[in-house]
Amino acid sequence: MLAATDPRIHTVTIMCCTQLMKTELINNVAAFYIHQDPAPIILIQPTTKLGESWSKDRFDKLRRDTPVIRERVREARSKDSGTTILHKDFDGGHLTIVGANSPVDLASRPIRVVLADEIDKYPASAGKEGDPLSLAEERAASFWNRKFIRACSPTIAGNSKIESEYEASDQRKPFLPCPHCEALQVLEFERVRWDKSVDGQHLPATARYHCVECDEPWDETARQRMLRTPNSIVWRQTATFMCCGDEQSPSKWDDDGHSLCTHCNKRSAFDGHAGFWASKLYSPWGGLDDVARKWLKATASKSSELLKTFFNTQLGKPFQITGDAPEWRKLYDRRDHHHLGIIPKGAVFLTAGIDVQRDRVEMHIWGWGRGLESWLVDVLVFEGVTADIGHQVWKDLATALKRTWPHAGGAHLPIMRAAIDTGDGLTTSVVYEWCRLQGRGQVVAIKGDREKLNAVSPVDGPKWMDVKVSGKKIKRGLALYMVSGPFFKQELYRYLRLDKPTDEDLAVGVCFPDGYVHIPQGATGEWVEQLVAEQLVTEKNKITGFGKLRWVKTRERNEALDCRVYARSMVWLLGADRWSNAQWYKLEVQCGGSDEPPERPAIIAAPVPQAKSEDPPPPPPANDNPAPPTAKKPKKAASSWL
Repeated sequence: MLAATDPRIHTVTIMCCTQLMKTELINNVAAFYIHQDPAPIILIQPTTKLGESWSKDRFDKLRRDTPVIRERVREARSKDSGTTILHKDFDGGHLTIVGANSPVDLASRPIRVVLADEIDKYPASAGKEGDPLSLAEERAASFWNRKFIRACSPTIAGNSKIESEYEASDQRKPFLPCPHCEALQVLEFERVRWDKSVDGQHLPATARYHCVECDEPWDETARQRMLRTPNSIVWRQTATFMCCGDEQSPSKWDDDGHSLCTHCNKRSAFDGHAGFWASKLYSPWGGLDDVARKWLKATASKSSELLKTFFNTQLGKPFQITGDAPEWRKLYDRRDHHHLGIIPKGAVFLTAGIDVQRDRVEMHIWGWGRGLESWLVDVLVFEGVTADIGHQVWKDLATALKRTWPHAGGAHLPIMRAAIDTGDGLTTSVVYEWCRLQGRGQVVAIKGDREKLNAVSPVDGPKWMDVKVSGKKIKRGLALYMVSGPFFKQELYRYLRLDKPTDEDLAVGVCFPDGYVHIPQGATGEWVEQLVAEQLVTEKNKITGFGKLRWVKTRERNEALDCRVYARSMVWLLGADRWSNAQWYKLEVQCGGSDEPPERPAIIAAPVPQAKSEDPPPPPPANDNPAPPTAKKPKKAASSWL
């Protein structure tokens, strides 16, 4: 808050854990400018709805309990008060609350103070106008005394907006003195230790912090006492700087926490951007034992999502995704005994991913079971000139979609959903026309997004596209969905690293882990190499120096990986990530499964999809020319064909 009122500072960035200081800082800064330095203020939340919640739950209560704010901001019920849920008038200025998804609200008026909360949850673009944060801050360009406050917990390393903003700041961190040797230090989770019982059980209640200098332990009482002692925390700049021709990491500071040159002892250059970081180790409301328990829970689950949550919400640090591709030869050597063309026991429905090349179309069929366990069922390749809608290749593909595959339990299953990529510019119009000719239901046109990691909505849409059929243009004739490739690739690589149960485990009824990927004997080494043909790397911008995560090819052909992503996206769109045990059991029985449902709970692998699915339709009876499967349209579905 001192930095927010310091005239030498124009930007304050807060990257820290949850429930520590971010929103309270924003509340207090808004109140300060209303009371002490009236100005036009904008507060940005990720969506307009969240902005309304902040207004009702935060600001209205702040106004109610603060007399000087109550005097300046009149109640919305007052006649001509100038106060609404999203707009507060006061003498000398106003407070406008907007969503980052509204380009009109972000660019409609001059603003001197920009308060941006939860910036990692902002959309990549406000409509077609560009980055919401930049759009709002441009409104303050004419004010010499403008102020920008950004606050958020980080997300994915390399893809986190708050991380890049903090790295651009002077990177201040809180130093706390050891109660034993008085050495100032930044509290890091690596210094937290706890005991184990004689049988190896962790005892998080014994957690204590060990000094980086003397290694003496601080118990919870000592930590709380140090946190609550006035002026015990010293904020120091930790960003590297250039001085005397040398790039230096700070090792000397003045009394105000400014870093000093080791050669000339002068303060490092400061551009007016102050950044602050803190973790739950600085929180007076939670103990070390609570942090230790959450760490043990996250590591025991072997879930990257829980680990990400721990790093983001407890440590206030971005989570580094492991993007190393699994070793393809190990995957090849562990192939299962089932063969291509037959659906193994456990799989209860099929989806397909279709990849269009200039000289061929590839369709890879995947079977899916409880816990998102998956099996490669078949690989079909149709050769021909794909830029010609009249070529036999498209007729062969349409015929193949009407096929069924034999199940180990005796049933025959069709492809429930097939996703076809429309990304190649030369064949896009042809794919559009072919999809339109197939009708709505089984075939879904998609476009892969190779950059955006969208964990909330990895299958986004529909976007209605114009399409030509037999030379006639049909406006909004095709529903196109965007698929987040990075999200599903990250998930696939995590699943491919799961350990296969031993033969002894399988003999006594141990299940394969949720998400396990089964590769059949018929899969070639080339196909397996294609499945892991991309690597996650961090590419740094040559101008800004900021890193950005990107998936890049390690070999030329990657059709197996792309088709897997497309097939998995259809599982998401069907809503199978949230199916209940009863829904899975119904399909298992129809496929000739056991009479008793397995005890393993259904996996919840991701947030609720955009469109809630009904109970999955039963597989149709076997016949030579089955109709494409259809599903009952739910109320308020995201698209008509659902």
